[in-house]
Amino acid sequence: MKEKLANNIGLKLISLAAAIVIWFLVVQINDPVISQSYDGIAVEMLNVKALTSDQEYSVLDDSDHVDITVKARKSVIQELKAENFKAHADMLELTQMGSTWVAPIDITLPDDVNESDIYYRPHNLKISIEESETKAVKVSVVTKGTPGGGYVVGEKIPTISSIEIKGPESVVKKVKNAVATVNVTDMTTDQTFSSIKLTMVDSDGDPVVNADKLKFEQKESGISVKIVMYKKQLVSLTGSYNGNPAQDYRVTNVVCDPDQITVAGPESALEKLGNSITISPSLLTISGDEKDVSAVIDIASEVIKSDDIKVVDPVDEDGKSQVLVIAYIEKMVEWNELVSKDSIEVTGAPEGYSYSFTDSMGNLVITLEALEAEKAKFDQSTLKASIDLSGYKRAGSYEVPVTVTVPSPYTVKDQVTVKIDLKKK
Repeated sequence: MKEKLANNIGLKLISLAAAIVIWFLVVQINDPVISQSYDGIAVEMLNVKALTSDQEYSVLDDSDHVDITVKARKSVIQELKAENFKAHADMLELTQMGSTWVAPIDITLPDDVNESDIYYRPHNLKISIEESETKAVKVSVVTKGTPGGGYVVGEKIPTISSIEIKGPESVVKKVKNAVATVNVTDMTTDQTFSSIKLTMVDSDGDPVVNADKLKFEQKESGISVKIVMYKKQLVSLTGSYNGNPAQDYRVTNVVCDPDQITVAGPESALEKLGNSITISPSLLTISGDEKDVSAVIDIASEVIKSDDIKVVDPVDEDGKSQVLVIAYIEKMVEWNELVSKDSIEVTGAPEGYSYSFTDSMGNLVITLEALEAEKAKFDQSTLKASIDLSGYKRAGSYEVPVTVTVPSPYTVKDQVTVKIDLKKK
């Protein structure tokens, strides 16, 4: 057997190849049956007016498209295209199954295809039917992208402030706003955009599911939006306060955090505002305090108070532009300085009289007050003491008030006096 099989092996291989070719030709001549699929054929809905004007429908499970498989001769399949098949569902044939309504899908076939030659899914169009609702919703504008350097979006003005939408009750109830989105990348000048499509969003700002079921006048045309650009400007802040701290305490400094803000607005408004702002003392009150006092101030509403100016920075998550104003308060310290009676300047001595300090008088004790850090810096040579005798016209002994002057920030705590003997010459 081995010898018979191995004998003339080349001739045998040629014979096998020839047989395969002959088989292929025979199959082609006999026109075999094959399968071909045609997917996503749209289902035409007939007699939709059978639904009342107060009702809206939604197609479920993408059942308004069918996938058809045809099993036919190859010669037939080769001539077929998806557009040769028509699918429709008649709303007059709707029947209710629970909360879903169904209508049979009928397929119109090409002449060369028999109904027994096709298989399709789904067999039924499934829809939900609910009451129609109409309501007005606000139109808002959001921007995306970053404007050109030194500019921010100032105003966003849609051509209409609201629209009326109509559709399935369950969808309409979810709509909070109609949003127009505008790209402001690299913008530095005012510009009007047209044909901006509206997106329906819910209370969380997310697109509403099935919003394509809604009807409104601007659905296809969109709306126009004007974007007004504002120029940015850096403004420094200075704090102030009203009232007084507790006795023997002093306000040493008032600071703002941050001490600079960035605002934006029309150039005329920015010029009027200027580059610095002193915060009104009425916004920070000190009333007998011994510790630092602070206040959180909304710069936009409490300081700038202008519809033409917007604060760009700082702005928190709630949209507020808050600045912390702090008044630092420190306790004063007291100490005594000794002044020789010989260093007291005397003015206004009456003519024909002589004066002298009483023999019992020693050095004059002056009580000064300042902050602890300032005490160490005090220079006694800056302390000046003087008395005025112009109001004394007769001989006698008098207790005369001493005028003591010291430079800021030092203060004299108490009034001091000296005793003077006035004698006629």
